[in-house]
Amino acid sequence: KRRDAERQALARQQQAQEALAAATEASKGLRNVSKASEEGSITKELMNAVT
Repeated sequence: KRRDAERQALARQQQAQEALAAATEASKGLRNVSKASEEGSITKELMNAVT
């Protein structure tokens, strides 16, 4: 039973690390998007796509 608990704790720790890594990647992506939109390139691309 104790070994099961240890295994579950390890699995939860691993999931937390994976979630953190995913969140880090997502925030990098958001920074890139905001940087590009500040330069106006995304707005132009969107306008071209819409028209």
